[in-house]
Order: sequence, then C-alpha cells, then structure tokens
Amino acid sequence: MHDDHTSSDTRVSTLFRDTTADVDVDVAALVRGSIDRGRRKHRRQTIGTTLAAAVSVAGLVGAVLTLAPLPTAGNSIGPAGASTPTAVSPKPSAPMATKPTTIPTPPATANFPVRAAQLIGLFKQLHPGRIQQAEERTGRIRDDGKQSQSASFLWNGFETGVSFDAYHGTPAQRCAERNDGAKTSTRCVERPDGSILMSGQHQAPPEDGSIKYNGAVLITADGYEISASSTSSAGKEEPNLAAEPPLTPKQLELVVTSKIWF
Repeated sequence: MHDDHTSSDTRVSTLFRDTTADVDVDVAALVRGSIDRGRRKHRRQTIGTTLAAAVSVAGLVGAVLTLAPLPTAGNSIGPAGASTPTAVSPKPSAPMATKPTTIPTPPATANFPVRAAQLIGLFKQLHPGRIQQAEERTGRIRDDGKQSQSASFLWNGFETGVSFDAYHGTPAQRCAERNDGAKTSTRCVERPDGSILMSGQHQAPPEDGSIKYNGAVLITADGYEISASSTSSAGKEEPNLAAEPPLTPKQLELVVTSKIWF
C-alpha cells in the first residue's frame, strides 16, 4: 500500500510497468505505424491546403471573369508574372480615293449609202450651179468612215454643206438631243418611215457678222442623219453676200429627203 505522498503520476507509471512487464513489444511495427500515420497526416494536410488554395484561386478567377471582359484577339490572358503580349489591331487604312467609273460611249457608226467624195456631184444634180471648193478651214471633203461623211463647198459663191453623220439612240431621242440647249427649238416632224425631219434658220450674233444659216436634217431610222445647209456668206468670217441664204429651209428639206443619195 502506497503512502499519501506518492503522486498520481508515479502510481500510473508503476501500474503501467507492472501490467506490461510480460508483454513483448514489436518495435518495428510501432515504428512503421508511426511512419504510416505521419504520411497519412501529411497527405491530408497537403490535400486540404491544395483544395483550399484551389477554392481561393477559383473564387479569384471567377471574380476576374465577372469584372473583366472576355479575352479577345486583342486581349490574351497569360500566366501570372509573365508579360502578356497585346495583339495590336491594324489601323483601318484610309479609303482610297476612287474616281467614278465611267465607261466612255464609243463613237456612233453607220453604214452610209454614199461617200464624201460623191456628195458635191450629187448635190449639183439637185441644184445645178457654179461649184467652187470651200476654204481649207471649213473642212472641204471629209471621210471619217462609218462615223461621218461630209462635204463643204461654195455653191454660186455661198457656203453650202452636205453631210451624213451616225448617231446613238432613236430618231426621237436624237431630235430631242439636237434641241437640248438650243436657243430656239426646231419642230420634230415624224415621217411614215419612222424618220424625223427638222428644218429652220439660225442667225449669228452681230459680232459674228449676223450671218444667216438655213438648214434641214433628216434623222433616219437606220442610225444616221442627213444634213444640208446654206449660208448668206462665203464663210464664217466673210461678209454677207445677200440678206438671206440662196436656199430656203423648204428647199433644203427636199435635198435631205431626196432618193438621189441611195
């Protein structure tokens, strides 16, 4: 029996030694168990720390994605601590100044029934008279193929002209084009064959000598027009030879509508 001065710790230790005196201790097993327990504890701590860090990072990334715009071609997200390359969007180039595309209208062409060299002789058959070659600047005989055939000459001393010219469109359109911008409109008379006849008189301003011009035009349905003109002088810069041109508009109508050209 122990006295009262024996501490409780001493009694416990004595009891433990007495109880386990005959027990064989497997030291190796104890060591292995301690090591296994230590590893399991370390793994649990590591996993717990990793999960906590993952949760923390997930919360941070979620907050960033909520507050910041999604990455685009111009904004890329890189690893922490690394410099993030920024894709620079190319500056829009200034639009090139382009001129409006206009396709030039090709010259009108037609199959004329007569050539320029024949015009003076045929005209003389309609109006016999003294024929003289006109001044060089008036054009004289001009052959422009399927675009134009013309002759300018002096008939009894007065400047006279006959021409065949190709045009675009219909006879009515051509008549309207001729009247467009003219000081006085000329009446467009439609004929049974679809052609249009125009005739009239024009007088130059006083500074140009007040020369009078009579003229007639037959706009055919075949893509060309026949013109005839008669002037009160021998040329643009020449004085008037008479108060009126020698051939009236009515006489010139008979010239352009004559069958002699065909």
